[in-house]
Amino acid sequence: MRWVVMSRWHSTMPKPKQTVRLSALPLAPAAGADAQALVDWVVLFYRDNEVSCLMLGTMSPKLYQQFEHNSPLEMVTEIQTMYGKPPGVELQELVNMSIHVSRQRDNR
Repeated sequence: MRWVVMSRWHSTMPKPKQTVRLSALPLAPAAGADAQALVDWVVLFYRDNEVSCLMLGTMSPKLYQQFEHNSPLEMVTEIQTMYGKPPGVELQELVNMSIHVSRQRDNR
């Protein structure tokens, strides 16, 4: 039930207005750091947290449990290894498609 509510909530959300660049969250500034460094880090932290929530909100309950304590960068990296194509497959698909298009042109 909770998943259905989360899915409906996510589908009604407005589309993001900015592109998010996934990178590792830097360490928090040291205790003696200036206020601006701390403010900059807090902004990065909240953006990172917001991206995590949006990503988790679109996952199945099983994936949610697996990734709920990961950063967005870790989630993307792991999902790419789980569902991504092995290296070289995309190139082979491109070559096959080029050959197919070439043959279609020759048959005309």
